[in-house]
Amino acid sequence: AERLREACARLKRMGVRRWVVIHMPELACGLDENGTYVEAGTLRLPEGFIKSSVGAGDAFAAGILYAISRGLRVANATAACSLGGEDSNCGVRPASEAMKLYDQMEVRK
Repeated sequence: AERLREACARLKRMGVRRWVVIHMPELACGLDENGTYVEAGTLRLPEGFIKSSVGAGDAFAAGILYAISRGLRVANATAACSLGGEDSNCGVRPASEAMKLYDQMEVRK
C-alpha cells in the first residue's frame, strides 16, 4: 500500500490520459489528469453483512465514472448551496437537490 502513489504515477506515464484507479479490499486510490493523488479507505463491514460480491466491482466502476462525469458539477452545485446557507453546513443539500439548483442557474463558460 505504501507504493500505490508510485504505481499510479507509473501507469499514468504508460499512457493513461485521465484517471488511474486502483481498488483493493483495504482501499481505493487514484491519480487524476492533473496529477492529484487521492486515497480512500474501504468500509469495515460487520460480520454477515456481505451477501454476495457479484457486481461489487461494477458498482465501484460506476461510482468512479459518476465522479469523473458529474463530480465537478455536483461539487460546484454543493458549493453553491453552501454559499446560500447562513453557516458552513446548513445550505448543503443532497446531491439530487443540489443538481436541481445547478440546473436552474446559469453556468459560467
